[in-house]
Amino acid sequence: MVNEELLLQGYALLETIPPNYKYRQTFKELAKELRMAIALTYLERWDRAPRNSVSLIDRHGKILMTYAKVHTCDFSMEAACTPGDDFYVCTLDTDKGDVKIGGM
Repeated sequence: MVNEELLLQGYALLETIPPNYKYRQTFKELAKELRMAIALTYLERWDRAPRNSVSLIDRHGKILMTYAKVHTCDFSMEAACTPGDDFYVCTLDTDKGDVKIGGM
């Protein structure tokens, strides 16, 4: 599910997700149930305008990082997004060992 596409098509300006919304909780539970990491994209509710965000959920259901796209486009509906302010790296625990993951 790639929700930022809804914004790019003009459908989701009002459909933003607050930080602790049940939508994210559902995917946290699913990741834990399936013992699988999930990169969940969504429009994050933010002060000025929504952010094009992704949360990395580990196989234990924990959010390791939330990254908001820093370099948003100046054209189409993405111009309405608030850019993020940092790039993140975290360690994802897998059955085969740790993997470094970055949001950029």
